[in-house]
Amino acid sequence: MHVATVQGDSSYVKLLLKFSDITKPSQAKPVIHIKHNTEHYIETRGSPVFCKARRLVPEKLQAAKREFQLLVSQGWCRPSKSAWASPLHMVTRKDDWRPCGDYRRLNTQNVPDRFRIPHVHDFAQNLLIKKIFFSTIDLVRAYHQIPVAAADVPKTAVKIPFGLFEFLFMPLGLCNAVL
Repeated sequence: MHVATVQGDSSYVKLLLKFSDITKPSQAKPVIHIKHNTEHYIETRGSPVFCKARRLVPEKLQAAKREFQLLVSQGWCRPSKSAWASPLHMVTRKDDWRPCGDYRRLNTQNVPDRFRIPHVHDFAQNLLIKKIFFSTIDLVRAYHQIPVAAADVPKTAVKIPFGLFEFLFMPLGLCNAVL
């Protein structure tokens, strides 16, 4: 949650401002400390899929440029020369745009993960019998927490009018990327 999305002089605004160091992204490139051994793999069949960049109206183009500058500065993506390329899709946010890869063609070549993710109610039921449990969450960009396996990073490439970028951390829209 960003402070700008909360209305008025509420206690939420005060709380977010009090802890602004953890509720807004830093401007400097962070040191990324991965505290788990999970990686996202993208097993595919067939040759690489490649799409041309979609044209964007100026407002969306500027939003995409701002977002990709941030993503690169944070170490979540980088410029690419991949043979793979999915087009960029801009999704409406409350007061801005969120760039996402349109991975539909890539997902058709993806081997689906058949392991069933546990139902949230089953998970919560198991917590009831535990004495102590801890949880942490990235309040700003929760999605970019799981690294993409190095061999599969090129498959995440997104073609934009101003370049080709690939994700080092799991982006939105991939077939087996369920969070």
